[in-house]
Amino acid sequence: KTVSEMIAKLEDYVNSHIQYKESYDNFYDWIRNCKIEIQQCSDSHGEKDSVQKKLNKVKKIIEALPKGEALLQKAIKLSEAALETTGNEGKDSINQEIKQLKIEWENLQQICKDTKKLLEKCLSAWFDYLETSEKKSKWVKEYDGKLKTVEKVDKITPE
Repeated sequence: KTVSEMIAKLEDYVNSHIQYKESYDNFYDWIRNCKIEIQQCSDSHGEKDSVQKKLNKVKKIIEALPKGEALLQKAIKLSEAALETTGNEGKDSINQEIKQLKIEWENLQQICKDTKKLLEKCLSAWFDYLETSEKKSKWVKEYDGKLKTVEKVDKITPE
């Protein structure tokens, strides 16, 4: 082989590693941003509207999970190409990185699921509270009216 062919081959190896690293970084940045957004929504305290907004935000994050999965799959695919031209020590490192990405991915999915469930439970409690409060208010108004009617009747009739 000529020197120029060997240089071209080595440049291909370097490019496959660069592409893998960029893909790895893209996925890691994406997942980190999602986790930050999810953490901002994980507090279920607050007014009903606030909880509803948080739940809507979590649902949007969940809708975006396929994008994250695509980024993960791309990183895995590019890691396979990089592994073909990597020594054993480098292979261990890349395999460990991919293993960590998969763990991060599983964690994010679980956090999304748990946060959504928590907010839905909180929102349900809000609806129950508001329904009970409304029933109580109607009851108070109804009996207040009856009480006033009885008081009027008591004032009219002599003792």
